[in-house]
Amino acid sequence: MGLRNVSIPQRLKSKPLVLANCIADDSSLVSYVPDDETGQYRALHYAFSQGYRRPLFINHWESAAILERPMIDGRPQFDILICGNDRIAFCAYQLLLGRGLKIPGDVAVLGYDNMIGISELFIPALTTVQLPYYEIGRNAARHLIESLEVSGAQPSPASGLSAGGQGIVMSDLQGITHQR
Repeated sequence: MGLRNVSIPQRLKSKPLVLANCIADDSSLVSYVPDDETGQYRALHYAFSQGYRRPLFINHWESAAILERPMIDGRPQFDILICGNDRIAFCAYQLLLGRGLKIPGDVAVLGYDNMIGISELFIPALTTVQLPYYEIGRNAARHLIESLEVSGAQPSPASGLSAGGQGIVMSDLQGITHQR
């Protein structure tokens, strides 16, 4: 969640250019980005299919302060924390574990992006949504190559350049019987 907005150096603006996993202010540039809306929808649907009914969504590390709210009978008022990315999930793990909560026993955590180097650090393993980075790169490269072969000019923008293919990976939710 939250694409990087890049500034295109002046010397590149006259060259054929396709962006992958980022956006620019220049609307004439083609950008291939993940379909975050569909990815988060699938994540929430997956959580509900596992029996979770009281989600809390945080999409910025500063919003993790909401986890400091008082608990009722030693438990949070939510049963699953859905995070905008795996970095936020990492901060949430620290706060939840610091309060003596068990993950996923007391509260489950669901990340988003399966950022390389982050999700492997979680104990227990983080359930996260894998973004289609390979597909994004492949589609961006194919678009650029085809544009150069056809016209040799700047690739023309097309509609719907978001990439699908997200799936739920890893497992702190899988195989859990949720207590209602």
